[in-house]
Amino acid sequence: MVDWRKILDVLTDAGIRIFHAAIVLLIGWFVIKYFLKWITSLKGFKRMDVSVQSFLRSLLNVTFKLILLFSIISILGVPLTSIVTLLASAGLAVGLALQGALSNFAGGFMILIFKPFKVGDYIYNGEYEGTVESINVFYTRLLTVDNKAITIPNKIIIDEPITNYSAQDKRRVDLRIRASFDADVELVKKILYDTAYN
Repeated sequence: MVDWRKILDVLTDAGIRIFHAAIVLLIGWFVIKYFLKWITSLKGFKRMDVSVQSFLRSLLNVTFKLILLFSIISILGVPLTSIVTLLASAGLAVGLALQGALSNFAGGFMILIFKPFKVGDYIYNGEYEGTVESINVFYTRLLTVDNKAITIPNKIIIDEPITNYSAQDKRRVDLRIRASFDADVELVKKILYDTAYN
């Protein structure tokens, strides 16, 4: 015979857990949002390099959301030890799945340590070029001259040669100018100098 009271108790308990998890998710989401806003408004944070600010903001955002996710899993009654055991037993598969993400994460740290470029620099990596808009945990965002946003994984940027056009205050630009063979050379020079200095 079906014990409806027991089934009702189980469903009630599950409903309460889901309700609590939903509340924690909503509150946690808003807390993370305003906490990040508060952190980024601190004077010490604002004194950091813009590239470091972008990376730290992204890192904190991912970290806090992972903590929130594990909290919700715990509220739902799923034992965290079971999840850890499952992850450990599937360590090879998880490692292979996260290989790209970990490479991008390491690439982000390499960019911050060696600083081949920073936010605001105009770079070219052999395939893409544009102004660096942000450097995040897993990717770097470029804005092209025609206002297109390009998201590039950090690993790809680190593995390829990077040309940073903004690294120096001045740089040489070679231009080829055609003039007729019978043109006055001094007049051509004067026009070029006037164009360059005006």
